Amino acid sequence: MSYFCTDYSIDEDYTIGKRTVYIPSNETYDKILLFGYEDCCWIDLVESGSSRAIFMLTEADLTIRSDTGMINTSPISAMQPVVRVKQGCSYSIHIQVDDEDGDMVKCRWANDDIVDECGGVCNGLNGSVLNAETCILSYNATGSTGWYAVALQIEDFAFQIGTYPLSSVSLQFLIFVYSSTEMCDNKPLIDTSTDQDGAVIFILPNTTYYKTIIASTTSNNSKISEINTVSPIGMVKSSLLKYGSFEDKWYVNVTWTTKETDIGSHIFCYTAFDSTRYLS
Repeated sequence: MSYFCTDYSIDEDYTIGKRTVYIPSNETYDKILLFGYEDCCWIDLVESGSSRAIFMLTEADLTIRSDTGMINTSPISAMQPVVRVKQGCSYSIHIQVDDEDGDMVKCRWANDDIVDECGGVCNGLNGSVLNAETCILSYNATGSTGWYAVALQIEDFAFQIGTYPLSSVSLQFLIFVYSSTEMCDNKPLIDTSTDQDGAVIFILPNTTYYKTIIASTTSNNSKISEINTVSPIGMVKSSLLKYGSFEDKWYVNVTWTTKETDIGSHIFCYTAFDSTRYLS
């Protein structure tokens, strides 16, 4: 599968990419379009075992909507491919979602009840609780150290039309539980004085967006080692730089020069890691 690389992590050894695929209008499809991705295999997992198949399934409805007079636009999401959590600590992992039509967006666990949406990793995070309305995954990392897979479906619902989702988009990522002597509260902090979590920023086409992301440590035993991003295509991130003369604050600069083809919603996420691999 080819894609445009948007982000990468040297420490975690992954890349993130995006690609747009256009379906020719002269081809005929049923009103419900199913498409997905299949490969082998997941890394060895604590709960699902080894050599588990990778399978993702997305469903889109091409019917003209009665409320908008247009084909539905599916929701989008953004997530770090790897989320590190310390054994014995509790976490609230916020899945960032958005919908161009302003529909209600909900998150649910992927399953294989009627059709297989998740290959070998359905229900792969025992003890976690997913809030469908807020898309917040609460997890108390009391299990064994190692890798866990999370398989979700992101769905949009028209406020005035029934309860059946208009589309269902696959989202899968890994959680790594590790052991550390650091306290649960000793995690890096992101400076949110300019943009709060969930902030909406309006950018005109053919202009350049600038942002400085500052992260600081709360422990004397660590320093910021990486600030990872999930970015739109074309955004550029600088190398990690020291903020001031002390070792507790580090930053990156990001710039994005937009084009007419960028009109629409984009999700931009960032997370800081310290030298003990604790994340903000």
